[in-house]
Amino acid sequence: MAETPEIASTPPLWSLAVILPMVLLFSAIASLGWHSAAAALGLSRALTSKAAFTLIETLGILLPALGLGQIFKADPEATFPMKRVGAQAVLAAIAATLGLSTLLTYLQDVYQKAFGFPYPESLIEILTIHTPLDAVLLVAGVVLAAALCEEVLFRGYCQSALQARFGPWVAILLTALLFAAFHLEPAGLPTYLLLGAWLGWLRHAGGSLRLPILAHATNNLLALVQVNILGEAFWTANMLLILPGGLLLASVGAFHLHRMPR
Repeated sequence: MAETPEIASTPPLWSLAVILPMVLLFSAIASLGWHSAAAALGLSRALTSKAAFTLIETLGILLPALGLGQIFKADPEATFPMKRVGAQAVLAAIAATLGLSTLLTYLQDVYQKAFGFPYPESLIEILTIHTPLDAVLLVAGVVLAAALCEEVLFRGYCQSALQARFGPWVAILLTALLFAAFHLEPAGLPTYLLLGAWLGWLRHAGGSLRLPILAHATNNLLALVQVNILGEAFWTANMLLILPGGLLLASVGAFHLHRMPR
């Protein structure tokens, strides 16, 4: 009788030194390939950039994470847990993320002014919606694909591998640092670090990637709303109302999730 292959609970820790360079390489290849194809098709530069998110996230981030998980025979339930979570937990995670994201908006502004890191105008232009097609492409790429693919990589593959060696809290912190470094954007450092830690805690608290995926999507959707609807003047004019409201949402949502059975 043939022996059943041994199943590892999570990927080996050393594989992080493989997957992160692989993700950068695959992302670069996907980006260059798409931009070359778009140029051959005569697509505008703006449309090409907006449509690139979904392709790069899927081929450059999701594919390596799932592929290496298969190669190392990692248990999908331990590495990429997708168990259902209750409706109350979902609502609490979304509310808390909205609150945290509003607080991070102001922290981000203080940080950029203090250290002279302006947010790249090129990125703001890519996130600006001019047509209904722009809205569809950005929601698909920035909100849906980015949330799913990046959470599978970071809170799935990376956090699982780190947690098996260092425990949950060190894994949450180290994954947040990897998440921030991966974005290669000094202007967004506080947001990426704190958001990454929050998403890592959500994975730990809920025992599932569903909560961090929903929270990540909520944060990115708010970013699109900020760029296209609210604007900087709105946040400045309503700071005394938004700050307490954001703190309240974040506190109540996090408290509810903290009391949720592990």
